[in-house]
Formats: sequence, structure tokens, C-alpha cells
Amino acid sequence: MSKGLGRFLVLVGCWLSAVDSSLAAQDSAYTPHGFISMRYDSWTSSNIYVGYKVGPVRAMAALVSNPRTGYREHILGVVKSADLGPHLSFTFAVAGAKAIDAWYAQYYILPSLTLGPVELNGTFEQYIPLEEAGVTQYGFNPANLFVSLNDRLRLGGVAVWAAATDIPHVFGAGPSAQFKIPQGYITVDGVLGVTRYASEWRVSFFTTY
Repeated sequence: MSKGLGRFLVLVGCWLSAVDSSLAAQDSAYTPHGFISMRYDSWTSSNIYVGYKVGPVRAMAALVSNPRTGYREHILGVVKSADLGPHLSFTFAVAGAKAIDAWYAQYYILPSLTLGPVELNGTFEQYIPLEEAGVTQYGFNPANLFVSLNDRLRLGGVAVWAAATDIPHVFGAGPSAQFKIPQGYITVDGVLGVTRYASEWRVSFFTTY
């Protein structure tokens, strides 16, 4: 097991212990006011996003890092969610990001479509450079299709698609499994490089608080 993945799993374990302890003190009227989303990637950039409700939106701060290449981003933004019916919802976010090469404006669109035991969701993101050194980037990272097997386990597939100015598109896809936990879920993806995308394992953790 890599040191990065080991540290990630320790963080998740500590959070789960804290969540289990706090659930006993919460009643059925409890409403989450924030979220934590973390993803460890065995080859590409890992990340952590933290959000907190401020009025009608959630303020967001994030760090994206790849210790293998030295790449880093620091991100600040706002998040807003909207339900368009019992089966379709969207989460939108706009942010500013300082990467190692330039400042960027970003926007995110996260659709979620549920039909019975089947759910399709994804994260579309675009980087818009604010300095000449920057490069326009966009893509889905990731898109997941899940089928619920029971109240705790969903199985399906994952796809990752990315593109940038004057750079050929890359695409990866593979199996995915998601495990429900208190106030959130853990997802394990195996992304295989269909084109030039580097094959990797990814472990994601999402919770509300």
C-alpha cells in the first residue's frame, strides 16, 4: 500500500469514528450544513473539497495535488444545488483557482439522474485561464453509472474524459463500487486507460456534516 493511500484511509477512518459518535446525539430533524469530499488517485491528482453553508449557497475551499509531478491547485468558490424533480438534480459551482502555471476561473456542473435502482452522475469541470500562461481545460472527471444491489452497496462503471487546448482528448473507463456509510459514501474506481489516460485506482470519500 502506498503512503498516500495509507494516509487517506487513516483520515477516512478518523472521520467515520467521529460521525458514528455524533449520530447518536442527532435527531431526525438534523440538516447537514456542509460537506467534505476527498479522492486519492494512484497516478493522477488527488483532491479534497470542503463546503460550508453560507446563506443560500455553500462556500467551498479545495486543494488539488499530485506529489508525483509537483502539481498543485488552491481553489475558493461557491456551490449551489437545485432539484428539478424527484429523479433529476444538479449541483453548480464557480471558483477561482491558483495553479502552479497560472490563475484560472472554474465552473462545475454535477448532474444526478436516478431511475429506480439506477443512478447516473458525474462532474463536468472547465478551467478558463486568466493569464497568458494558462491552458483551457475541460472534461468529465468522473462520470459514474451505478445499480443498487441493496441499501449498502452499488456496483457499476466509471468513465473519465479530459481535453485541453491543442492537446488530444484522453479517455479512461472501468469498474466502480460504492459503499454507503453514515452521512455519505466511499467509492472505489478502477480506471483503465482506453486512450493515453494512465490506468489507476481511485478511492473517494464523501460525507455531509
